[in-house]
Formats: sequence, structure tokens, C-alpha cells
Amino acid sequence: MTWERQRAYDFDAGKEAASIENAKNLLKLGVAPETIAEGCSLPLEQVLAIKEELKSESLKFRLPDKFLLLLYLAH
Repeated sequence: MTWERQRAYDFDAGKEAASIENAKNLLKLGVAPETIAEGCSLPLEQVLAIKEELKSESLKFRLPDKFLLLLYLAH
């Protein structure tokens, strides 16, 4: 691969990574997936997949409701 092609490839990969990161941030702010897809130039299916990924990540780190209730009652 020539240097110019590699540079173009790296640039495109960087743009896509930035679009995905922007989509994650906008989803966290509650922006509609359709709006994000249009604004970030990503397919709607990809934005919805990112939304599900964020949802599953947040469930991993969430404390069980019973534990939170016990903490609340202890104070």
C-alpha cells in the first residue's frame, strides 16, 4: 500500500471512530437515534446497535435494586 493510500485509510478510520464516539455521547444525552444517524453520517442500524451496547454496559455496573434499598434504609 502506498503512503498516500495508507494516509487516506487512516483518515477514514479516524473519522468513523469519531462518528461512533459522537453517537455514543449524543445517545447518552437522549438525542433520538434517527437524528444521530443523520448528523453523524452513520447507518441507523449501527446507531441502534451502539444504543443497545450502551444499555448492556450500564446494566453491568448497576447495583441491584435490593442493595440500593438497603443502603437507603441504612441512612
